[in-house]
Amino acid sequence: MAPPPDESVLQTRSLLNCQGVATAGTTTRTRGVRAKTNDVRFLCAGDTLFTANTNSNLSEDPLSATQAGIGYLFYRCPPSVSGPRRSNLSAERCFQRLNDSLIFSQGNLLGTDTFINTGNLQRIFNGGRPVKFYFAAATVYNFFGINNRGVPNFDNDTACININVADATRDRDTFSIVYLNAVNAQGFKVTGNRAGTITPFGGLPEYDPTARYTVLIQKQNTNIRGNVQGSFLHNAPLTFTVPEDGTYDIIITDGKACDYRSTITFPTVKFTLSNECVNNTENVCVRVSVDSFTNINNFGIYVKYDPSVLTWDEQVRNANPAVASGISVTSIDTDGQKDTIFISWVDFSGASATLPRNSTLINLCFIARGANGTTTPLRFVDDKDIPTEVINNNLDALTLDTIPGSVRIGITALNIFKDSTSTRCDRPNSGRFRVALTGSREAYTLVWRSPNECYAFRYAHFCGWRYGSSQ
Repeated sequence: MAPPPDESVLQTRSLLNCQGVATAGTTTRTRGVRAKTNDVRFLCAGDTLFTANTNSNLSEDPLSATQAGIGYLFYRCPPSVSGPRRSNLSAERCFQRLNDSLIFSQGNLLGTDTFINTGNLQRIFNGGRPVKFYFAAATVYNFFGINNRGVPNFDNDTACININVADATRDRDTFSIVYLNAVNAQGFKVTGNRAGTITPFGGLPEYDPTARYTVLIQKQNTNIRGNVQGSFLHNAPLTFTVPEDGTYDIIITDGKACDYRSTITFPTVKFTLSNECVNNTENVCVRVSVDSFTNINNFGIYVKYDPSVLTWDEQVRNANPAVASGISVTSIDTDGQKDTIFISWVDFSGASATLPRNSTLINLCFIARGANGTTTPLRFVDDKDIPTEVINNNLDALTLDTIPGSVRIGITALNIFKDSTSTRCDRPNSGRFRVALTGSREAYTLVWRSPNECYAFRYAHFCGWRYGSSQ
């Protein structure tokens, strides 16, 4: 197996052997400028760590034709054998080996090096999972030819090898790095009613099973935040809700500043019931209209009314052509009386439907049974057995925004009150007037006519007194 990039295979025999004394020096570490974590013992995905080495002594190199230098040996646990003879190294049980060879990180001659978390070490040494290595500065007699097995003078077992295995509790000359995988998320799903699920994985909780993620869901350009519930452990699902629709930023951090960032939009589809007036025994149709009805795959909604005031005619009326095929309207008994209508639609073709703003979805038509002056609200409700839901072509359950309607029995006379103000003879083209209407049924239409032009104003108000003005 080839060594990972920026690391080299180092044969034990190529460690510095000389007649004098070699010193590997001491090491200091600083994080990369763009590193996410401030903890030099951890590297987030893509992070870098810089090392510098001082006080090394390579003056007794036995073979001046090859350049000696300082590098860093990989260990699985804190090292204990520092030399001075090559034969002593057989007692070291913590070497990290690759194909029975030592692994050596090679920067410049004096031990200045860069450690980068590219993900290669996790894949090569730990099956893709996070991995921890210990490192120690070591003297190497052939720095630029560490894979060259033909260099002479490497077999003499002289007292010259030096590996700095300072007490691990000092965490200085012997240091450790945990190579973490990227923080990520899967199972991202909007489940409706401004709710969803997400499963974070990677980062510190993947390495440390007791560590937990911090998850922030915040609406863009606001201080509005969602509520997140769950264990916050590696690969454990979380559920969340948000208080209102819109686009939210999702930020998941792992305790070492490794993070995952994404956005989620909570779309809303709006269903509205109209308000109507009707005389007793007459037929009346309540309009079901929609807004933001975009790429919808299926829906199921319930409309409840007072059966003592209205009797549904149990017919599909004026269904929008986009949903006419596959729509179903059914009466449901609750508490022993028919007072709920279930409207459902599924596009079995696998396509989806999109309707313009304020489009009529269907009309629900009734016979008025109540006495004059009675009113029944019509409202969208949930059913205990079959949920109210609207699903788009991504199979996301959308948030449902509903506006109730009503039917009033009895149509009163239309009464009109009007007056005008701010009209002046020297300004014949400007002025202000007021019209107040009571009675009758919606919608009121006000038409202003002059010899040369006509203005029409439409007021879609409910039954009863309403006021509108124009100037």
